[in-house]
Amino acid sequence: MADGFALDSGIDPEKLAVDYAARGRIRIEPFLSADSAAALADHLQERIDWRLALKGEAHQVFEFDQAARAAMSSGQARALEKLAAPDRPGFRYLYDRIWAVHAEKAREEGTLLAAFADFLRSEPVLDLLGRVAGARDVASADAQATRYAPGHFLTIHDDAEPTRTRRIAYVLGLTQSWRTEWGGLLMFHDRKGDVVEAWRPRFNALALFSVPQLHSVSAVVPSAPKPRCSVSGWLMAPPAAEGS
Repeated sequence: MADGFALDSGIDPEKLAVDYAARGRIRIEPFLSADSAAALADHLQERIDWRLALKGEAHQVFEFDQAARAAMSSGQARALEKLAAPDRPGFRYLYDRIWAVHAEKAREEGTLLAAFADFLRSEPVLDLLGRVAGARDVASADAQATRYAPGHFLTIHDDAEPTRTRRIAYVLGLTQSWRTEWGGLLMFHDRKGDVVEAWRPRFNALALFSVPQLHSVSAVVPSAPKPRCSVSGWLMAPPAAEGS
């Protein structure tokens, strides 16, 4: 077990690779050993430094820590959430997050989330996931903890970003006993926007899907008794050489 984390011993890379090649998406379940998954889930439950992430029109992206959110009036909070309303056109989102590893942000150190990010970015794990997805050039990964409370969502998008070499998107579910009717489903879409498949969050299941691929997260309903927690991000190839 490296840094307190270990993969589940039953993972079959060859079978997973066949399934991924056929569909462009799979779930590895279970992904971590039972002790590893439980420890990471407990850690996220204990964190109090979540930041509300909100994307509105074009490049309007905001993040608010707990102090800033507490200082907002109810009118200010409603106005900000209206910016990200899913009934408006374009890519929008509203959820809580903690970045562990991000190219443009400070890297977290000394926490269990940081240790998991290091484990995910280790050569054996990147090699395994790259083999499963047929992406042998995967060389790094970023990671963020995400928490979808009632009303949080992620609208349709494909994860393509011209300035980054994303190969594979991933989501590790860390909420026990999530029910379909609570929302928070990872949904895949065709080019017309219709849902072709929807996955209920499942504990210790790692969703992998190719980039680009249209997907969204449905809004968590007001009656959901707990938030939907996960760790998500992208597996990336090295940046293209300048002038190539």
